[in-house]
Amino acid sequence: MPKKRYTRDLANWVCELQYEDIPDRVIEECKNQALSVLGAAYAGTRTAAGAAVLRTVRGLSHGGPCALLPDGEPASLHDALLANAGLSMALDYDDYMVSAHSGHSAALVPLAMAQAMDVDGREFVIAQAVANEVEARIGTSVLLGPLNGQMWSFVHAAGAAVAAGRLLRLDPGQMASALGIALAQPPHPTKPGFMGGGSKLLTAALPASQGVIAAHMAASGLSGPQDILEHPQGFCATFSFTPLLSALTSALGKNWLCETLSYKIYPGCAYLDAAMDCLFEILKNNDIAPAEVKRVDAHASIMTVKMDESALPFVRHTLSAPETLNFFLPYNLAAGISDGRLSWEQFTPERIADESLWKLIRKIHVRHDIKYTKALVDAFTNLVDLRKVAGSLSVGAVRSMLSHFGLASPFLLVSRGREVGELLKEGRKALQKFITGEEDQGPVEDESLLASTANEFQMAFGARVSIRTAAGEFEHEQDVPFGAAGWNLEEKRLCVVQKFERESAGVISDEAANATFERILSLETLDAAGTRLIGSA
Repeated sequence: MPKKRYTRDLANWVCELQYEDIPDRVIEECKNQALSVLGAAYAGTRTAAGAAVLRTVRGLSHGGPCALLPDGEPASLHDALLANAGLSMALDYDDYMVSAHSGHSAALVPLAMAQAMDVDGREFVIAQAVANEVEARIGTSVLLGPLNGQMWSFVHAAGAAVAAGRLLRLDPGQMASALGIALAQPPHPTKPGFMGGGSKLLTAALPASQGVIAAHMAASGLSGPQDILEHPQGFCATFSFTPLLSALTSALGKNWLCETLSYKIYPGCAYLDAAMDCLFEILKNNDIAPAEVKRVDAHASIMTVKMDESALPFVRHTLSAPETLNFFLPYNLAAGISDGRLSWEQFTPERIADESLWKLIRKIHVRHDIKYTKALVDAFTNLVDLRKVAGSLSVGAVRSMLSHFGLASPFLLVSRGREVGELLKEGRKALQKFITGEEDQGPVEDESLLASTANEFQMAFGARVSIRTAAGEFEHEQDVPFGAAGWNLEEKRLCVVQKFERESAGVISDEAANATFERILSLETLDAAGTRLIGSA
């Protein structure tokens, strides 16, 4: 049995945290996240799938105290969560951090709750901060598992539960129950459901609603397992080959994982961002017509390559779903070369149906460069001390990871930068020297697992793009995507402000956009009446 009561310790922290305990940097990241999420939701209203979600919610809704984005139409709490989180998910235009894509729940649950009850700006920030931190830590606890990234949709249930629970003023026992209820039946998508069409829009919306319901149930006296995270048959054991339990509480309140928050400035998966940065830097300095392109090579980490491979079975040429193409780098590069930008406009059915894009796609090649994979591994091992993980891995756990992921296995991380292929060539004996042995050693409970460097973390999703034309070859390299952790707070703020302004234009009035912008930037000073107006048209 685990040595600590991780679920209860996490619940205690959520309940006891005071506004003054939150670093200024984290407060400013919460504002960045709110602006980014709203920008993504406004862009989502332009999509066919986003319009379908809004039609459905409007057809089922009977009004209420909350507001639907973008125009503030009255709705119930859960209708608002369903619509707003669906819109923010529509173009994969979200924020992300170490082990979570949290904004759909961490920002939108406090927003909806603030419209349903009295919540001042400081309470809003606390709820958002605890949701972010809990989601990141739960994601990290199952880092060595069969799912990753947005497939960890269960984090939204947990984040929503603690955000709502904090605003409902649950005590620690109730908060632990809220987590236990939220994760009693953990939601997660299938690959076709996530990659293959508009069903992806509900990836965060339904779990977030589940988490809020869990908090209300706990407030009404419904009990949940107080050890849902650490129980030998509980959440972490179910979703990880080797649970990293200590990630749940290591340096909690001192090392804020939400300082790794990163913001997308283009629609699509984070693993394509650096390549798109490279492309637009090339185009900014060179006049390249699509017809002149002979070949494009995008060199990136194993994660970008595997993203492409995951999307490929769902690519249907001119009939491809936008949700698929958000993960298919060749389409994004082709659209960027042809149109000089990447926005919601490149993901309309009409644009996807353009045969000239698909002709260009055939000239685009995505290649693995071990340089970028090693940089990614180094970045993560600087944050999570994976030497402590290696000693707990059994041969069986390693075999399961390699079988499930191949060369994209989390074993890349615990091999401390060594190429997996090289390690495997040394044979079974080498593996057994590296890890403990055949028997499962149980979850990792070393409380020093997380380094105290989250505010220095770099989201090393690097890439290099080269374009060959008759006039010559043009190349650019980007180590950290614009808007991602590794850029300073002011640089990230500029990215999200531009995103908010760009995506709100034409969707809501300039007056409404300016009012929302000012309220978010002064969030900690708002009273309940002020927070209630955020996001209202």
